Amino acid sequence: MKEHDVSIPNKMVMFGPPGTGKTLTASHLAERLDLPLVLVRLDAIIHSHLGETGSNVRKLFEYARMNPCVLFLDEFDAIGRTRESNDEVKEMARVVNTLLQCLDEFDGDSILVAATNLETQLDPAIWRRFDTKMTYGMPDDASRRLYISKLVGSFEQETRLEDYICERLTGCSYADIEQIVLKAKRKAIIASSVLHKQLISDAYDEYRPRVLEC
Repeated sequence: MKEHDVSIPNKMVMFGPPGTGKTLTASHLAERLDLPLVLVRLDAIIHSHLGETGSNVRKLFEYARMNPCVLFLDEFDAIGRTRESNDEVKEMARVVNTLLQCLDEFDGDSILVAATNLETQLDPAIWRRFDTKMTYGMPDDASRRLYISKLVGSFEQETRLEDYICERLTGCSYADIEQIVLKAKRKAIIASSVLHKQLISDAYDEYRPRVLEC
C-alpha cells in the first residue's frame, strides 16, 4: 500500500447497544494480530482539575505509540461528545480538541478501537477521523437461535427447548442470552436435571435483562 501512497487503516469505531459484541471484537482483533489488548474506560480518566483530562488522553496515545497494542477505548462518548451540546463546554471542548489532535497524529504499529453506545452524541469531527465504522445491533431471530444452540450445546434438554428459549429471550442482547442460559445450566447441574423451560424462566426472572426491541 505504501508504494501507492495509501495508508493502512488503524482506527476503528464501533457503536451499538451494550452486550452486542464490541469488546469481544476488540479482544479477537488483538488475538489475531498477536498484540496485547489495552482496555480503557474513558469515563475513568475524566478529572475534575482543569487540564488533567486532556493530559490523561495524551498519555494514553503516547503509551500506544511507544508500545504496540490494540488500544480499546470503551465509553468513548465520555470524552468525545459534541462540543455544541456539552454542559462543560469550554473544558470538554478543549478535551475534544486534544483528542482530535491525538487522532490525527496516531501512527505506529498500534490499532485504535473505540466503542460507544451513544454514537449520535459524538462530535462530527471525531467521526471523520476513523477509517472504519462498525454498527452492532441486537440479534435477530436467526442469530439468536444460532447463538442459543451453541450455548446449550450437547447439554441434555427438554424437547423443543431451544424454540422456547429463542422466543423467551427475544429482545435480549448476546451478553444477556449467554448469562441466562449459563445460569439455567448451572441450576440444572445442581438439581441433576435436564435443562427445561422452568429453569430458563427462573434464570430470566433472576437476571432481569434490559429487553430492547430488535
